Order: sequence, then structure tokens, then C-alpha cells
Amino acid sequence: MYKQLLSCVLLLGVLCFVGCSGKVKMHGSVKYPDGSPLAKGTVFLSNGMQMFQGELTADGSFNIGELSDGDGIPPGSYMIWLAANTTDYEVDPVTEKPTGKQIKNIVIDPKFENRDTSGLSVVVEAGKSVPLEIVVEKPAK
Repeated sequence: MYKQLLSCVLLLGVLCFVGCSGKVKMHGSVKYPDGSPLAKGTVFLSNGMQMFQGELTADGSFNIGELSDGDGIPPGSYMIWLAANTTDYEVDPVTEKPTGKQIKNIVIDPKFENRDTSGLSVVVEAGKSVPLEIVVEKPAK
């Protein structure tokens, strides 16, 4: 009897956590101060225990937690950072083979690529999906 009661309590707890957690589907955009979009990259959110991410589209918009029903971000405080700077390799125009020389494509200030230095955060409230508008700076010249 004790095992059945314990099983029912655990099952109820799991169902309540999954179904009643107030998870939020996050959406928003990433732009430069002049209003132009950051057209390529990834937005990351982390509460220290879980991490969520969304890919940027050409207009700078993103969605997080919308892959399937039941997805979403649990309420809480999250640090935000981005991955947008890339490294490509130069290609020899004659042989069409990589030369080994790296070409860095720096499109945002590197501070935004580290959750500890980005200065970006959000508080997600249960059942409230508020657009997240992120403004990033271009790299210093």
C-alpha cells in the first residue's frame, strides 16, 4: 500500500511539473543600435542548471522553446549570450583548397559571446510570453 501511495504521489508531482509548470515560449529579436538585424547566430539562455537556445533568422528574430508541444522555458532568471562571430578559412582560388589561413568574421562585440560579460539577462514569468528585444554592439575598430 505504501509503495502504491508513494508511486501515485511521485506521478502526480511529475505530471504537475510537466503540465503545470507555466513554461513560456520565448521569442524576440537581436539588433544593432541603428536598428539593423543581426542576421546570423544563436541566442543562449541559461539559469545555471538548464540551457536553451534559438537560431537567428535573416531579420534577426528567434524563437526558443517551440520545437513541440510541451516545450518552453521554465519561469526563472536567465543569463543571455550569443554566438555570432565565426572563423572561416581562406580558399585558394586556383586549387579551391583551404590555404590554412584563418579569416575571422567578427560581427558583434566579443563581450556578448560570454554569459559572464554580456550584461544581458531576463526574468521569465509563468505564462507570460514577452518579446525579448536584444541590442548588441558591433566590435570596436
